[in-house]
Amino acid sequence: MQYILGVDGGNTKTIAIVADLDGTILGTGSGGCGDIYNASIEGTNLPDSASAAIANIEYAVETALKAAQVKAADLVTAVFNMAGADWPEDFALLETAMKSRGYGRILTVQNDAMGVLHAGVADNIGVSVICGTGGATGARGPDGRIWHSSMWQDQVQGSFDMSRKAFDAVIRS
Repeated sequence: MQYILGVDGGNTKTIAIVADLDGTILGTGSGGCGDIYNASIEGTNLPDSASAAIANIEYAVETALKAAQVKAADLVTAVFNMAGADWPEDFALLETAMKSRGYGRILTVQNDAMGVLHAGVADNIGVSVICGTGGATGARGPDGRIWHSSMWQDQVQGSFDMSRKAFDAVIRS
């Protein structure tokens, strides 16, 4: 059998979903922070944040595979939408780590701002604005070029800052 894997790695949590080729969800899993720059090493023997993030991603994926009763070798493709995947070396690090674990014969690692374009529009062309723990903006043009705000987006940041500003507004009123 052939299956697909989708992973959303954010600063609060990482979610993994295994589905069959018609899109039926067979298993899900979740883990801690998937951001290679922000995952905590506290309470672990891991040397750095990137290692902690990769361990959190692996836990989420393995949990989803177990729930789906699917082996990693049966994954045809996988897409990893990752907070903190900002630079070419970030993509390379994550892609190498996920390939070494056998998470898909065809593997895509991209900034988390880009994932919604796959789900929202058939041709993957457009602009996305997401609001998780942090905010992110991404775009893909008709020529295939992409842009994402990465850590440069420092205006209103995600749910944390928005909730704090809303709370402050309530207090002031």
